[in-house]
Amino acid sequence: MESLANKWVARCLFEHPDSTFYPEYSNFGQNLAAFGGYKPTDIYERSVFGWNQEKVNYTYSTNRCNAVCGHYTQVRKRLNV
Repeated sequence: MESLANKWVARCLFEHPDSTFYPEYSNFGQNLAAFGGYKPTDIYERSVFGWNQEKVNYTYSTNRCNAVCGHYTQVRKRLNV
């Protein structure tokens, strides 16, 4: 996964890979974030904070989103919660 991430970053495109054209990226999701004028640690914290705000759109009992929550579920899967 790390090598695929590095390969995608090297393209300098701020977009998710389309798995139709890049099937090697189809088995996992990606969260993208961009900020200007912040320290790297602040960018990380702001990104995760923003993705975590989608938690209100996620229903644990059904494992479904009632609005945008895909970024939150990616963080949740990574943290294994």
